[in-house]
Amino acid sequence: MDSNGLECEFQVHICTWVNASGTDANQIGHRHYSDCAVMLKNLSRMTAARFSLPFLVLSVLTTTQGQVIHFGKCPPVTVANNFFPPLYLGMWYEIAAYPNFVEIGSTCAAVRYTAVGGTAMQLNNTETRRDKSVLAVTGVAIPPDANVLAKYTLTVPQFPKPLPYWILGTDYRNFAVVYSCTFTGFFHSELVWIISRSPTLSATYKSMALNVLATNGIATHPLRDAVQTDCKNY
Repeated sequence: MDSNGLECEFQVHICTWVNASGTDANQIGHRHYSDCAVMLKNLSRMTAARFSLPFLVLSVLTTTQGQVIHFGKCPPVTVANNFFPPLYLGMWYEIAAYPNFVEIGSTCAAVRYTAVGGTAMQLNNTETRRDKSVLAVTGVAIPPDANVLAKYTLTVPQFPKPLPYWILGTDYRNFAVVYSCTFTGFFHSELVWIISRSPTLSATYKSMALNVLATNGIATHPLRDAVQTDCKNY
């Protein structure tokens, strides 16, 4: 992917999140946010007018290596069967993920899950920034339906609105696949993470994780391999 394509993909995803979360784009302080209002307003106008070439719009807004956004509602997916949170708790490391604004310029993404009462989990996310400082973000995930424990709603103080946070599959000891999809009214934005109990994941278990995505019809080509070297956050 060339640098222009990557910049464009990041901007689209960032703008999608800004629109969905209700955040004031001008207050965030990232250069990619500056044109969000114009981009989303124009896209909304074209959609409302039933623009005859929607895929042309997507080809401009996304990279050739895969779409971060899609028109329409979030697709149906199947979450992990008989998910058992106590076995899922503990430390996990990012192996691959869809591009997302939180991780721009950072490496060594990792998350520690801890129980905080009932079925809720606290997520302590950390990353290593380019200047080798550590970025830490804490959130709380709660399953709205106690009968479907793999479907969480994640609340992070820095984000104005909660986000879906679903566990699509895991063997608890090696890998897990986390999925989030937000519908904005015209299109949906997807986030995917493949995480592991160690900073590396064998080809066998990574293949199992990719199969979870494929079974759900979720594209794997937008995934970016994580960097887990020279880490200062663990």
